[in-house]
Amino acid sequence: MAEIEFKRRGTPLWAVVLALLIVAAIVWALVVRRHAPAAVAADSAAAITPTDSAKKAAGAKAAARAPMTAPAAATGPSTQFAAWTDSAKMPAAADAQPAHIGEGLQLLAGALAERVPLAGVQVNMIRAMADTLRMPSLKPSQYLNATQAAFFAAAYALRQTSASTPLSEKATAILLTKPLAQQASQIQSFFATAGQVLQAPIKPQSTPAPPGAPPSPTAKPAPQSKS
Repeated sequence: MAEIEFKRRGTPLWAVVLALLIVAAIVWALVVRRHAPAAVAADSAAAITPTDSAKKAAGAKAAARAPMTAPAAATGPSTQFAAWTDSAKMPAAADAQPAHIGEGLQLLAGALAERVPLAGVQVNMIRAMADTLRMPSLKPSQYLNATQAAFFAAAYALRQTSASTPLSEKATAILLTKPLAQQASQIQSFFATAGQVLQAPIKPQSTPAPPGAPPSPTAKPAPQSKS
């Protein structure tokens, strides 16, 4: 019996699979190329935009470099204290002077708490001295000691600032060897100066170099004379 040879017609299966793979590869390449610029732009934006932690760190550094003083409010305690120093005058009667000084110290403490928030110890001391001065029937020396201590505390609260030197000079003018009633002008001058400096901008004071410190690297040595 004769053998009959059968031949398969049509495209082979492997050719169809290969063609499908090629088409899929082309489609995938087009999709990747279309979305690649958007991904790169997003990565670049993420790299440039600071994170929340970076913003907080930068804010903390800026706050650390800023002076520890607050601006004076238009109607705040420092403004009220300045208005008191302009209008209130030292009483002529010696018995009424301690209460007047105590009132001024109480307003001064509020102004310092506003302008120098970190000077809580000095502010509390000034308030304690203000209460002492408003107590009746104390010895004249007690009123005098409380006044001088409060004045020096105010100057110390503003240490290393532009307002420290004027207040220190006015506080030094109060003498413990002289009755309080005879130093009315010095006390009035201290309050007036304090009212002015607490209204003006308070700037950090540059610290001078200690004695014996090495010269600055930029300093040039003095030329030596030839013998």
